[in-house]
Amino acid sequence: MLDQKNLQSRKKLYSVRFFVFTGIVVLLAGLGSRSQSQVIFQKPIADFRVANLVPLETARYVASLKAWDVLGARVVASDPIFCSNSQGYLNAYMFIFKAGKGRFPTDQEILQIIRKGAAYEQQLAEGVVPAELAAKIDPNTILRKLDDLKIPVYRPDGKMSGMYKNLEHEELSRQARRLKSGADDFLTVYVSASFENFPIPHYKKSLPSYYTAYEKANEEAAKFLGQKTGALSKYYFLGVRGEYFEFQDSGKEILYDPVQNKMIPDKEKFLKPRKGFLPAPAEKQVIVNAVNLEWQKAMIGGAPPKPGEDYR
Repeated sequence: MLDQKNLQSRKKLYSVRFFVFTGIVVLLAGLGSRSQSQVIFQKPIADFRVANLVPLETARYVASLKAWDVLGARVVASDPIFCSNSQGYLNAYMFIFKAGKGRFPTDQEILQIIRKGAAYEQQLAEGVVPAELAAKIDPNTILRKLDDLKIPVYRPDGKMSGMYKNLEHEELSRQARRLKSGADDFLTVYVSASFENFPIPHYKKSLPSYYTAYEKANEEAAKFLGQKTGALSKYYFLGVRGEYFEFQDSGKEILYDPVQNKMIPDKEKFLKPRKGFLPAPAEKQVIVNAVNLEWQKAMIGGAPPKPGEDYR
C-alpha cells in the first residue's frame, strides 16, 4: 500500500492536473460550442387508440412513485415521450427524472452533458486526463483493487506499477461513460399505456437512447432523407427488442437502430409482429389477475379498470 507521504503526493498530482487541464477543457468547450450545431429534439407521435388506455396523469403518478423510490423524495421530471409498439400504437409513456429541486434540464443542456462525456472519452483516448474526471478519482479505490489482486503498488525499480495506471485509466473511462449516459443523475421510467399490461415494463438509471443517440440518429436520417435535419415521426419501444427511431420526410422514411448505430433497410419486415406465447384460458386469467394486482400496487390502492372497460 502507499504510505501517507506518497498518497499525499498522488493527491497533489491530481490537484495539478485539475488546474492545468481546466484551461484545456474550457478551451475545448469554447471551440466545441462554435463548431457543434444545435440539435432540435423533436417529439415523436403515437396512435392513442389503445384498449384500456392509461391516462397521462396516472402514468405520470406511477412513474413519479418509482422515481421517488429510486432517487429519493426530491425529483424533477421531463415531459412525457410517447413510445410506439411495432404497429404504431402507443405502447408506453417514457419519463426522465433528475434528482434534486428546480426545473428539469432543457434538451440542449442534456445534449451538452452527453457531448462533454463523449469529449472526455476522446481526450482519454489521446492520453489527456480531463480535470473533472481526475478530481473524482480516489486513489484508495485503486489501491484496494491492487491489494485484492495481490499486486504491489511499486515495482522493484521503485517506479509505479503499470497495473495502477491501467486501473486508474479504467476508472477514468468509467466516469466518462457514466457522464455520457447520465447514469449519475438521471432515471428513465417506462409506464405501460394500457391497463392490460404490467405497469412498469422497464426502468433504468441513465438517460434513454432518445437523448444519448438522438444526435447521431438525426445526422444519419438527414443524410438519407436529403435534408439538413431529420423529421422524427415515431420512437419505438419494443421491450427486449430495444428502442428505435423512425424519421420521415417527403414520402421517404428511415428506421435507425441506436445500439448497432445503423439504419434498418426493411422496416416493414423488422417491425412485423412476432408470434408470442398464447396461454390457455385459465392461465390467461392468472396473468390478468397478476397485472391488475401490480397496477393496484403501482397506484397504492387505486383500482384499475376491469379487462374490456375503458378507464376514461
